[in-house]
Amino acid sequence: MLGSIYAMVAVALTLSIGVLRFLNFSIPGLFMIGGMVAWASLLSGMPWPLAIGVALVAGALASLLVERFTWRWMRSAQHFVPLVSSMAFLLLFEHLAVICWGSELRTLPALFVDADWRIAGLIISLPQLAGLVCSIALIWVLTLVLLRTRLGRGLRTIAEDSDTALLLGVDIYRWSS
Repeated sequence: MLGSIYAMVAVALTLSIGVLRFLNFSIPGLFMIGGMVAWASLLSGMPWPLAIGVALVAGALASLLVERFTWRWMRSAQHFVPLVSSMAFLLLFEHLAVICWGSELRTLPALFVDADWRIAGLIISLPQLAGLVCSIALIWVLTLVLLRTRLGRGLRTIAEDSDTALLLGVDIYRWSS
C-alpha cells in the first residue's frame, strides 16, 4: 500500500517537473491534506464515498491555491522562487494539519475488517490490494490521457518546448490573470 502511495507522489512530481519545469515540494502536503480530510470526514460519520469526494475536493482546492501563488504569479521570476514558495506551502500545510488534527498517527477505519486472503502461508490484505489496483488504474488512465487526448498532447508539447507550443496554438497561459 505504501509503495502505491509513493508511486502516485512520484507521478505527480514527474508531471510537475515535466510541464512546469520546477520541483513542486508541496505535492506530498497536498496528499496529506486529502488524507487528513478523509480521516476527519469519516470520523464525523460521513460514508466512505462522500468522504473520499470531500478529500478530493479539499486536495484540489489546496492545489489550486498552490498553483495560484507559486506558479502563476511567479512564472517570470528566477527559477528558485517558485521552488522556495512551494516549500513554504508544504511547511504551511504541515503546520496547519498539526494545529487542526494534532501530530499523532491517524489511521482510517477499516473498510473491510479481516478481509485477507491466505494463500500458501502468504497473507494478502484485500484493502491493500484494492489500493494497489486503484493506483495502477489511475496511473494507467493518466498515461492514456497524456498519450491520446488533446489535453495530453498540449501538456507534452508544453513540457518539450513551451515557446514552440505557443507558436503551435497551445494556450499555455490559459486561465491566468
